[in-house]
Order: sequence, then structure tokens, then C-alpha cells
Amino acid sequence: MLESGMTRAYRPEVPHRKTCMQNAGNTALEVCSVGVISSWQTRGERCHPRVGTRGGAAAILATIAFALMPTTSRAAPATASHDRVVPTRDSPASVRLNRRFLVGLEAVAMQMPALRPRIAHLDPRYIGESSTLAGVGVFARWRVRPIVGLELGVRSGSFRVRDVHAKGKDESLSYDVVMADIGTLLYLVRGEVGHFALDAGAGGIYNLVRYGLEGAGEGRQRFGSGFLRVGVGAEILTKRIAFVLSLRSYGVMTAPGETHTSGRAFEGTSESDRRAPVAALQTYVVGSAGIAYRF
Repeated sequence: MLESGMTRAYRPEVPHRKTCMQNAGNTALEVCSVGVISSWQTRGERCHPRVGTRGGAAAILATIAFALMPTTSRAAPATASHDRVVPTRDSPASVRLNRRFLVGLEAVAMQMPALRPRIAHLDPRYIGESSTLAGVGVFARWRVRPIVGLELGVRSGSFRVRDVHAKGKDESLSYDVVMADIGTLLYLVRGEVGHFALDAGAGGIYNLVRYGLEGAGEGRQRFGSGFLRVGVGAEILTKRIAFVLSLRSYGVMTAPGETHTSGRAFEGTSESDRRAPVAALQTYVVGSAGIAYRF
């Protein structure tokens, strides 16, 4: 009778189950402790045996699940799905944007008005109204500000024409140019991978025309030109490598009378024959595609 009375005296009501579980805490480790202890004593009160048994089983399962949980899942705080992820200093996006220098090589194609030499009589069908020069170039860029960049470049191009006349006379002409310029870029579109910019610059061109005339020998003409240019460009960025595309228009200014000549082909020729075979004002269209290393 006494034992049954004591059992009734310490038997908790249904609400007491909630009290035992609230004392357990919010973490899985506290659930484990309270689940085991709740079958013996909680704040000096004896819980119902069934409560302790269920609490202990739940605590053991919670402990196993907590131990198997990845470390990143435990430490990562819950964030809203609409929160913006800001690139950290070591993230790939931040690394791409922090590299402000690049040096690269490019393939170049130049379209310009055809040459009109005075000492060689080349068939216009071989020359046409325009000539296309192919070459290579090197360039360097420095991103001064996120929206502004500077560029220094050296590019070259050449082409060769040979004409065999009906009488068997063989004449050839080759044209080589080397242009150097400095310019600035204005980045209108800046993404994590792709950038689009307007660019402008100025520079000079070294021109070399070589003649091979059967019966008259060889000759050379050397002259200089200046230019202003405008264009557009695009960059595709990776961590260390950038792919660069550009399309530009050059306004070229030349003094045809300021030409240096040499060789047998120019011996005994007039001053007009020695003039450069180009117009004083011309327009070039230059396209390029290249690859660069970023640092």
C-alpha cells in the first residue's frame, strides 16, 4: 500500500511530460543527457517510466544523426534564399576581378586601300580596290579603374603580289607595316567573366614597300604615317587567361612626298615616281583575336 501510494504521489500527469522535455534544451547533446537522466530524476522529481524510455530512445537517435551530420551542415547558419552572395577575397570571381594586368599575343588582319605604285605596272585585277594584310601583334593592358583601362600595342602585317605580263616580264611587290599605338578603354559592360569596352588611341606606322622588277632590279620605299583609331573590344576572363577580341577603324595620315627610296629600280626616276604609293588620307579596318596572361 505504501509503495503504491508513493508511486501515485510521484506519478506525473500528462503535462509533466512536456516539462521534462523542455528541461532537455534545444541541442542534440542536451536531448541525450535529459533523455537518459529523465528516467531517473529531473529537478528532484521522478518522471513516468514511459517518458524516460521514449526520451532515451529519441536521444540516442538524435545523437547518431548529429554525429553523422557533415561539419559544414552543422556550422552553416540558415540564410534566406533571396540573400545575395558576396564574393569573398579568395573566391574565383574575386580573383578574376583583382588581376589588373595582362600581356598577350594576337592574330591581326588589316584591310586598307590598294597600293598604286608608279614604277611598277601591276595588273589591277591582282590588286583590286583594297588589300588585306595578315600579321601578329603583342599588347599589354592595365586596368587603372574598374571602368578605365590603358593599352600599349605593337602590330604588324604584310602581303605580296606577283604579276607576270603577257610578254614574260615578271614584276613583284611586297608591303610590310609595323604599327605601334597607345590607347584607353572604357568598359561599359563588366561581368564576372565577360567585359565589353569602347577604345580609342593614337600611334604611328612604319611602311616598307619592296619592288622586284625584271630588267630594272630591286627597289625599296620607306615612309611613315600617323593615325587615330576608335573601336570596340571584348574580353572573356578566366582565373589566369583572357581571350581578347577587337575591331577598330584607323584614320591614317601620310605625307607621300616624305619618302626614302633606295635600289636600282629608282635610279634615274623622277620625283613623282619616288612618292609613296598611298593617298595622304586613308581608312584602315583592323580586326584581331588573341590570348593573354593575367597577373
